[in-house]
Amino acid sequence: LRGLALIPAGRFRRLRSGCLFAIGQQFVRRGRGYIDSTNRYLRLAIAEQRALGDGPGQAGSLQWLGSALSDAGRYAAAKRTLIEAIDASDRSQNRSARSWALLGLGIMNVDLGDDVVGVQQLLRSAADMRDRGDQAGYQTAQIALFDVRLRRGDTVGVAAALPETEAVLLRLGDKLTRQRILLVRISLARTRRDYVAARALAEELWAQSERDGRGINSSYALLRGVTALESGALDVAATHFAVTDATLSGTMESYVRLARSAEIAVRRGDLPLAERRLRAAHTALAEFRATLTEPELRVNSFESAAFDQVDPDLGVATVLHALAAGGRASAAFGLAAERRGRELTDALRRAGALSDRDSQSSARRARSAETLGSDSAVRAALGPHEAMLFYVTGDRAEPTTVFVATRQSIGAATVMGADSLRPIAVRLRRVIEAGDEGDAVRSELGAAVLGPALPLLPPGITRLLIVTDGPLQSIPFDALRVPDGRTALDRFDIALLGSPAVLPILRNRVAPRRSGALALAVEQPGRVSPLSGRMLPALRRANSEARDVAAGRSESTVLLGADARESALYRRWGAVTVLHIAAHAVVDPQMESRSAIMLSAGGGQDGDLHAWEMDRIGVSAGLVVLSACRTSQSDGSRGEGIRGFTTPFLLGGAQAVVATQWDLADRAAADLMREFN
Repeated sequence: LRGLALIPAGRFRRLRSGCLFAIGQQFVRRGRGYIDSTNRYLRLAIAEQRALGDGPGQAGSLQWLGSALSDAGRYAAAKRTLIEAIDASDRSQNRSARSWALLGLGIMNVDLGDDVVGVQQLLRSAADMRDRGDQAGYQTAQIALFDVRLRRGDTVGVAAALPETEAVLLRLGDKLTRQRILLVRISLARTRRDYVAARALAEELWAQSERDGRGINSSYALLRGVTALESGALDVAATHFAVTDATLSGTMESYVRLARSAEIAVRRGDLPLAERRLRAAHTALAEFRATLTEPELRVNSFESAAFDQVDPDLGVATVLHALAAGGRASAAFGLAAERRGRELTDALRRAGALSDRDSQSSARRARSAETLGSDSAVRAALGPHEAMLFYVTGDRAEPTTVFVATRQSIGAATVMGADSLRPIAVRLRRVIEAGDEGDAVRSELGAAVLGPALPLLPPGITRLLIVTDGPLQSIPFDALRVPDGRTALDRFDIALLGSPAVLPILRNRVAPRRSGALALAVEQPGRVSPLSGRMLPALRRANSEARDVAAGRSESTVLLGADARESALYRRWGAVTVLHIAAHAVVDPQMESRSAIMLSAGGGQDGDLHAWEMDRIGVSAGLVVLSACRTSQSDGSRGEGIRGFTTPFLLGGAQAVVATQWDLADRAAADLMREFN
């Protein structure tokens, strides 16, 4: 910095750009908390390099900046910057910057859920890194590729590719190479559920890191504990997860240690201790999250289990199930609801990851869902004829629990595990979407999912409020058959919620005086679907559908075609009885940030109404109707319960949302909505 101050203005520009780049690099190394300084100095360096015609230097600075922005959770800016770095690299033949920028893009796209694009970028980056002998880059790209394959359950593909990768890494490698290879083998063994082998490899990893004298970190110790626990060595695992250092309080590591200690207590049959440990784990996690800024929380929401990390929530579903089955259903319900509120908040952060605006208002508002889901709050919000079915699933053959909450009590039952439920749910959707009634599958799934819960319902229950999880999110509960042969919808009114805490939020909300309707319709979209790449077809009955909604309601407004702008929703229309949208929706179940209801552009908006933008709409509606395809769809892989676009509208002020789980034909939608209205 002192040297930079000595350089006269307009002179020694190459020296100046070098100083600026070096300063920017130092801020990158200091971490994501220095992203504003990183951005400032690297942008200044890029400007000087552009003026000098220094293409290779410009490409390198852009790559460093893009990676730093990604690490800091500024994903939209990171994506633009890394693409710019690739363009600059191609012009200047800077292969190193290009391969590292591709690597950064690939990892970011995989984290955001776009595996198809991300894997292709990682493959190209890995090949280039290997050809250039860049050991660190090749290792990082290969580890990311193995991570994707193992998340997909492709153990055969990982096992087939591992020998060649291992040979290249050993040829290129340094002391950390052996550790990385062991991490891959541990993950492969755990995915195969060969826990004895995984434990032996984890011990070998620890010994290897001690021999290397570098690279030892706390996650290696936690991995030893996890593999000991999974292999049944409870005493050994307990020593690894003991919390004796007061400095761990309020850290993610303390949450993992306490949560795993709760699982050990469950396996030993000590349920009171398990409950205390899991409560302490939740407290530690809340304290840790309270120390993070909003961008840091966004990054944290994407950080899942990797090869050298431990899934923080693995085993929690097992503890909750044991508590519920052991007569502690109320306590387990509250802990599960708190966990679901956190997952919902993180899901909204992920959905807004590619927004440049302050897109986290939904997530901040959803934080109340982390504290309002206690058993007493939910029971107080239930009506006399209502019951809530709250499902909690887990991974790696963990049990599924359904909590049954009524005004009087909370009970619990065991449901088929998520691994077994997933193929049945997929089969049901396929047969129904193919036009088949699917009676046999509907009965099978109804018996598996609703069968254990129905005996716990007291007489007189006519309405079910269902909070789903994992693969259950994609199940059309209305269509399931109950044991007496009727569909669930014939027997109950059914509503879906993203979290138990959403109910107290809705019931405690003071409803404004409402009148009229606001109806928007885009009949001729004239746009290309970002998913299929094809032109969106016309919705020839959308305009008449919107007019029908407004007919008979005073003070109603209808916006059609070019007037049905996204920007129109941000005007302060005041409270309306109904907000009705008839348009195309693009729902990417793997990548929340790409899903949107497609309105018209203009007024400073692109026309794509995303989930994270919905609570900023200046319309407080008694009812929001989303007459578009799959507006409540979820892939069911993360368990966050966001259910498409519904929860953001509820958190944003709506009292209820009508949404769809299927593709919706234009004529059928118009006929249905005419009858509904």
